[in-house]
Amino acid sequence: MNWIQREIKRYQLPLLALFVFAAIFYLPVLVTGRVFYWGLPVLQFYPWRAAAVDAISQGALPLWNSSSGMGTPLLANYQLAFFYPPTWVIYLFAWVGGVQWMAWAHTLVNLVHFFIAGLGMVKLLEKHCGSQLVQGIGALAFSACGFFIARQGVFPILWTAAWLPWLVNYASDLATPFLQPAINPRAGWVHLKLTLVIALMLLAGHAQLSWYFLWFAGAWIVAGGIAHRQNRIRSIIQYIFSGLLGGALAAIQLIPTAEYLLQSQRASAVDFETAAAYSFWPWRWITLLAPNFFGNPGSGDYWGYASFWEDAVYIGILPLSMAVLALVALPGRKQPVIPGRVAGWVGIFLTAIFAMGKFTPIYPWLYQHIPSIDMFHAPTRMMVLAIFLLVFIGSLYADRGWTCPSGRGLYWTRLATAGCVAVSIGSLAGWVLLEDISPTFFRSTALAGLTATGIGFLTLYQPANDTLARKRWEMAVVGSLVIDLWLAQIGSAPTITMGELTFSFTASGSGGTNGRLYISAQDEQWLRHKRFYRFQDFRFLEPSENVFRVPIANTNLLLGYSSVSNFDPLVSMRYQAWMDHLAGEDDRALEADWARMGVTHQLVRDAGQEDVQIQPVGLVSSFPDVRMTASVLEARSAAEALAKVKEHATDASVVVFEVPEDVHLTSTAAFDQPFAFKILAFDRSWNQFTIDYECEQDGYLVAAESYFPGWTASVDGLAAKIYPADGVFMGIQAPAGQHRVEFRYQPDSFRAGWVMTLLSLGIFAAVFFSNKRKHGDSVSV
Repeated sequence: MNWIQREIKRYQLPLLALFVFAAIFYLPVLVTGRVFYWGLPVLQFYPWRAAAVDAISQGALPLWNSSSGMGTPLLANYQLAFFYPPTWVIYLFAWVGGVQWMAWAHTLVNLVHFFIAGLGMVKLLEKHCGSQLVQGIGALAFSACGFFIARQGVFPILWTAAWLPWLVNYASDLATPFLQPAINPRAGWVHLKLTLVIALMLLAGHAQLSWYFLWFAGAWIVAGGIAHRQNRIRSIIQYIFSGLLGGALAAIQLIPTAEYLLQSQRASAVDFETAAAYSFWPWRWITLLAPNFFGNPGSGDYWGYASFWEDAVYIGILPLSMAVLALVALPGRKQPVIPGRVAGWVGIFLTAIFAMGKFTPIYPWLYQHIPSIDMFHAPTRMMVLAIFLLVFIGSLYADRGWTCPSGRGLYWTRLATAGCVAVSIGSLAGWVLLEDISPTFFRSTALAGLTATGIGFLTLYQPANDTLARKRWEMAVVGSLVIDLWLAQIGSAPTITMGELTFSFTASGSGGTNGRLYISAQDEQWLRHKRFYRFQDFRFLEPSENVFRVPIANTNLLLGYSSVSNFDPLVSMRYQAWMDHLAGEDDRALEADWARMGVTHQLVRDAGQEDVQIQPVGLVSSFPDVRMTASVLEARSAAEALAKVKEHATDASVVVFEVPEDVHLTSTAAFDQPFAFKILAFDRSWNQFTIDYECEQDGYLVAAESYFPGWTASVDGLAAKIYPADGVFMGIQAPAGQHRVEFRYQPDSFRAGWVMTLLSLGIFAAVFFSNKRKHGDSVSV
């Protein structure tokens, strides 16, 4: 208890700052039972986790999701973050209260990560000689910045980014360019706290940010080694070993995801247009001062480029002004020396150039020549590193250079404060008088002027240190930053009541047995981005129940539909090729493809009409997921298989098996001859399905399930070879007679992952206890 009291007193002001912001932003959402809903929560994260809960409730691991995209890995989906410990509370709430409480628990986990990010900045700034005031400024400016608040529904990004301060904090134990003199070198080869943070960050669910952060922390250590000319190699080796052990701890997630990636449309690279789709719009630099200069979709008046949240970068005028002063102020008798400030601003410049993507000639060159750049899209997300450095450098300057001005400094501070007042007055006048200009200009500029005016007065009236007035002044500083950040973020993260989520757990990722739903790509795109989730206006055009009853991907998981569609940044390359094939089909060929996919219903809308209908497509089969034939065509590649399917586009009885060069399959009858068979039963459960059939002669059986490594098949208990069928499905040779075929998804990647994680946990524990016994220090060895 005494330890807790000491820690609270030690971090009293930053803790107060974080709790106050949490009380005005998160607490009303939690207490009133509201949830984040717009876009990805309802389209991806809630459906995926609802499916995972369904699997767990049936005593299975959520390895495979049969209800999306004709079948796709679920646990290997990196953004599910199934093994990330903070998400386990979500599954607990889901088990107790269904989809509604599961959604509510996401906000609770967001709150936890708000404190993780804030306390990480507190510890980092404390290490770099920051006072409680500076810790409060840095913690608030980072954890409540636009990057975080505008992404409250993009959970993996939020959760991964929260670990950045902790990653840099423990990397600073090895080397940092922002301390003089250098830190004493650490003993041993592994920094266990750094290892643990890396493991948690890798499990949090966002590969792009994790990759960027690992390189950033490495650059931080290298810059520290260069600045102090000591322990360069040792620090780098310690970092590499810590990273390797952290990656091994996360192997239970990383190895299945790596297998999925190798089978995906991103196995080689993302095309440039896709990679650069979300580049930081240069005009959004203005929003560092006026965050809603181009409006806000929460109030329905956003008119900027692309999406609002991807370019949200506001950190507050106070930390931004401190960071700028750190750059322009020349060290001298009245100015502090801030080690590493040049390196920090170089980092800000480089990350900002990268984030602007296609708007500069640099990113296209990097895309062509630097490995891994072509694996990700949305370079604007690199701005989180620029934000981090701005907050960090600004906080250091506030600690050492933000003093009560005198002499010429007093003159310029008064002049700047008066100028801010004039900006506010002029903006308010323009808002009233200039009706032809967007009011977002004037509102945001006036608010920025008022905020800057407040900072000017706080600067002019700084009390002496170690006085009661000083403590009150520090409280005023933190309070003004809380208000600044809160006002800037209003509307950025819309919520609805839990009751408006009318979903239940009647759906299942196991897929069911009643066929699939088909929605054309054009209709789904229109429904998703033109009718329901519009980038310029977060507000619904209609009652929310209308939105949530339409089974677009992946909301279909919450509505009991198995869908051909899959709204996921990562899909198998075979599935992507098949969907590209569908896009070029005419109506007759599309009907045959429906039979191949096991489609029984289609979602249709009349042009110009809001209403949508789900109509049967006329298939009469009781088991639409299964086809049988006496003969097959052979292909040597997926592309050749799709080409042959296209040659017989209107005849679903034609089946193409993809086989090696040395394999030749025999046919017992021609395609145009009758083949007598009967599907007796089809039963599907999590990660497996069984088919009972009978036929008079040898033939071939095709299951309308995506072909993927890890699937095994058996006929009456004897192993059977699975061949890719029609380029995307699974097929086997089916002997004559009455038989039971069993398909099971048992990926070796998952086995390898949990074995490596268990071994790594053993190594981690051995190092921890060995180091504790020898040195009484569990941090490194």
